Amino acid sequence: KQVGAYLASQEELKGKVITALAYPAVLFVISMSVLIFFIVKIVPTFADIFKSFDLKLPAITQLIITVSGLLVNNLPLILISIAGGTFTLKGYLATEAGQFSKAKFLFAIPFFGDFMKNIQVERLLTTLCTLIESGVSILNAITVLEGVFTDNKIFEQALKGVKSDVATGKSISAAFKKTGQFPPLVVEMMWMGEESGKLPDILGTLSIFYREQVDQFIRRFTSIIDPIMVVFIGGIVGVIVLSIFMPIFQLSQLGSGGG
Repeated sequence: KQVGAYLASQEELKGKVITALAYPAVLFVISMSVLIFFIVKIVPTFADIFKSFDLKLPAITQLIITVSGLLVNNLPLILISIAGGTFTLKGYLATEAGQFSKAKFLFAIPFFGDFMKNIQVERLLTTLCTLIESGVSILNAITVLEGVFTDNKIFEQALKGVKSDVATGKSISAAFKKTGQFPPLVVEMMWMGEESGKLPDILGTLSIFYREQVDQFIRRFTSIIDPIMVVFIGGIVGVIVLSIFMPIFQLSQLGSGGG
C-alpha cells in the first residue's frame, strides 16, 4: 500500500512538472518557427523592394535585413551545424562527465535551479521515508536510493558517500551533511528525527514541505509565463514589423511628394 501511494505521488508530481513546462515550450517553438519563417521568407521580399527604390534604410531595418540575409544565405550550413552540435551534445551527455555537467547546469539555472533541486530533494525524502516505514534498514534504503538517482550523478555520488559513512557507523544526518549537497534544513531535521527516534515521521513532514515548495513554484510559474511570453514574442514581432513599415512610410511620403 505504501509503495503504491509512493508511486502514485511521484507520477502526480512528474505530471505537474511536465504540464507546467510543456505549454511554454510548445508556445516558444511555435512562435520561433513563425518568426523564422517571417525573417526568411517575408523580409527578403521587402528587402528587394526597398533596394529597387534605393532607399536609405533606418538602422533597425538594415539590421533585420542583414540578419535575414545571413540566415537565407547560410541556411544549409546553419542546419548542419545545429545537427552536428546536437549529435555531439547528445554523445557528451551519454558519458559520466556529461551527466555530471548536466546535473550541475540544471541546479545552476537562474530561477529554475532551486526548483530542480527541490524536486530531487522531495523525491529523495519521499523514497527514503517510504523505505524506512516499510521496514528496510537505513543502509539498504540508501543503496536503493542510489539506484533511484542514476539520472542525477550529483545526488548519486553524494549517496555513495552517505552509504559509505553510514556503513562505518556515522549517523545518517552527519553523513548527509558531509556531502555538502543537501539543504541545511534537511540535515538538521534528520538529526532531530534520529535524536527523537521519529526519523520516518520527520522525513514524511519534510517531503510534504518540499512537495509544497514545488507545487508553489509551478503555480507561480504558470501564472507569470503567459504574459512574459506574450511580451517577449510580441516585442520581437513588433520590432520586425516596425522595421518593415518605416521604409514603407518613407515610400508613401516620396509618392505624396512626387504627386
